[in-house]
Amino acid sequence: MRPVGGESTTTQVSDKPANLPGPIVQQLTGLDEDMRTYLRNRLVLECSTGMYVSRQYRAELRSWRIPGQGDYATFASEVRRDYAVQVLIAMRLLTDDHRTFRAVR
Repeated sequence: MRPVGGESTTTQVSDKPANLPGPIVQQLTGLDEDMRTYLRNRLVLECSTGMYVSRQYRAELRSWRIPGQGDYATFASEVRRDYAVQVLIAMRLLTDDHRTFRAVR
C-alpha cells in the first residue's frame, strides 16, 4: 500500500491561527467524526505554538490517503487486523511531505 493523492495543493485556507483548524478539517473528506475531532485537536495545539496570533496565515493542504482508509469501519474483524498490518507496513513509506502542510503568512 502506498499513500495516494496529495500530488498537488488541493485546498488553501486563510485566517488567523485560532480560526484555521475548523476550516482545514472541514476541507478534508472521508473522515469519520472521531478522526475529525482528533485532527482538529492536533491542529489547535500546533496553531497555538510558533504562530503569531494576530497575523493571517494561509494553509496549503495536500490531502494524502491510505487506500481503504475511509472503509475500515465496514471491514470484518479478520480483515481489519490484516488491514492494520498493511497500514503499519505502509507507514514506513510516509515522509514529512505526507504528514505536514505549509502555513505561510
